[in-house]
Amino acid sequence: MLQPGTRIAGRYELTHPIGSGGMGQVWAGYDERLDRPVAVKFLKPGYASDADRQLVIERFKREAKVTARLDHPGVPAVHDAGVIGDSP
Repeated sequence: MLQPGTRIAGRYELTHPIGSGGMGQVWAGYDERLDRPVAVKFLKPGYASDADRQLVIERFKREAKVTARLDHPGVPAVHDAGVIGDSP
């Protein structure tokens, strides 16, 4: 279960939840390595059945890659992507 103070990938400290949508939830956080605020997106727990899990993870990674290629004021910059435990 995510909670304030949780450290992700040894560098991102979660501070508080910002919101959630259809497949994910977003937390405010802090990148300790680069000394800057960040937003961290996770898949909602239980979003996909075990049978669909790999497909959902690939979709999540594809979304990160496509978003990282965009440069527009209305699109957030993507600086990192990965899987922590079994959660993208």
